[in-house]
Amino acid sequence: MLVGEGVGWVIFGLWAVGFALKHALGCGDEG
Repeated sequence: MLVGEGVGWVIFGLWAVGFALKHALGCGDEG
C-alpha cells in the first residue's frame, strides 16, 4: 500500500514540476 502511494506522490510531483517548468519556459505557447 505504502509503495503504491509513494509512486502516486512521485508521479504527481514529477507532473507538477514538469507542468511548472513547461508553463514557465513555454509561456509563449498560450500567448
